[in-house]
Amino acid sequence: MIIRVHVTPAAKHDKIVRQEDGQYRAWVKALPVRGQANMALVAMLAQEFKVPGNAVRIINGYTSRHKTISIEESTAQP
Repeated sequence: MIIRVHVTPAAKHDKIVRQEDGQYRAWVKALPVRGQANMALVAMLAQEFKVPGNAVRIINGYTSRHKTISIEESTAQP
């Protein structure tokens, strides 16, 4: 599955919301330094979709707030 996420780093809380258009909005406490916000986003998405962390991959927008994410659903946990 491919999803699009708009990320706000250095937020006051960690949160993920699915918008009406099917895209996601995420707020992460981590700072955008040395990939910390990206790692926090991947961990949050893995928990949200109930997949291991290595099933979530940023495929576009690594240094942008607008990211395209790939999630391998076949590795989903029951």
